Amino acid sequence: IEDIARQNSTITDIKLTSYLNTLYGIARYISNNQINIPETVKDFRKIISKEEFNGLGFVSTDGIVLSTNGIDEIQFSISDRSYWQTLLQKQHVITEVYFSTITHKRIFFVAVPVLDENKNFKGAIHASILVSDFQNYIGKKLGLSNYNVFLIDKQGEYVTKCNRKNAQSYENFFDFFTDHGRKLNIEELKANIQIEKTFTKDVYIDKEDYIACFTPLEQNNWYTVVTISQNDIHKQVSKLVDYNLYILIAKLLIAFGFLSVLITYITRKEEIKQRNQEIQVQEKLFSDIDGIVQAD
Repeated sequence: IEDIARQNSTITDIKLTSYLNTLYGIARYISNNQINIPETVKDFRKIISKEEFNGLGFVSTDGIVLSTNGIDEIQFSISDRSYWQTLLQKQHVITEVYFSTITHKRIFFVAVPVLDENKNFKGAIHASILVSDFQNYIGKKLGLSNYNVFLIDKQGEYVTKCNRKNAQSYENFFDFFTDHGRKLNIEELKANIQIEKTFTKDVYIDKEDYIACFTPLEQNNWYTVVTISQNDIHKQVSKLVDYNLYILIAKLLIAFGFLSVLITYITRKEEIKQRNQEIQVQEKLFSDIDGIVQAD
């Protein structure tokens, strides 16, 4: 299960890095060229569909975003958001999840600073990603059906939710386990998550035993959480044992078949050899008899 969790974290990190690389590429272009920002934002429409962004725009030095969703241009301010201060410090950001008042859906933002040749801050490139699109992408890449896979931040807030029906009404992972989990010390779990290391826990959810694996991402403070029931593990092990047994039996049958053919071949070869020797003896005998008769 740790391998599955690490695989999920790797896929997630790669996708987040892809977002950042795209934005940094745009930032370098803007930094190196004299451009018209409104016209450039219109050109962002071509990038949105390719990179699966929900919105893409430019942030001015006072925190005003001019963005496009691929159809229309919109304007809003991020100067009151905590991640704006990180951008002002010339660092990229991958934010927590927000509820968009425009799309009425859960989104998160990725943004990188734009610097001039003297490394002075001259704005930022700002993209929004629908959580549902992001979750679908990760799900397709993993192709896992027996596992519950989801992302949380360090406060336990869901970035993407697992497919358990009784988890859909919760916005916080810790709240869900407080109501439905057993054999799990929530305060200890919160402390472990702050350490940013991979760890596993045995948990009891709704009368069933599970193993949960927690793996941190490299790009931000999110955690991948993968859970699988003990019953599913036993079933998979049983299938694996049965499969290996079938393979072993098949290999033995092939080996026995090959050995049988080999033995038949060797036996037949010895019979032919012996028969030839007998023929040679008989021919010699007949030759000797013929010689004796002619001598008489």
